[in-house]
Amino acid sequence: MVAQTLLYVTQPNNNHARGNDTMEIEGRIRQVFYSVFDDRGIARADLNEDSVLDSSLGLESMDFAIIVVKLEEEFGYDPFAEGIPDGLRTYGDLTKLYAQQESAN
Repeated sequence: MVAQTLLYVTQPNNNHARGNDTMEIEGRIRQVFYSVFDDRGIARADLNEDSVLDSSLGLESMDFAIIVVKLEEEFGYDPFAEGIPDGLRTYGDLTKLYAQQESAN
């Protein structure tokens, strides 16, 4: 398996609307998911706000653990350190979780 490393260089921009920030966060999360799909050699699932974070995406539990680690590397924190937050069920929920964390930082 060839590990893919995605580097993101972002410039601080205080002119972003909150929606743009959420879109940027969603894009970063999407790239993490895609890197795991690609590393595993499986077709990329059609990720949307309502996509349930379970095996229907073609991923196994170890894949989700890898995603959590890669998200921590990408964002610099682990919102799962205390366990899985209540209500986290979909890709949209995950995006909202990271958007809330980013706005708190």
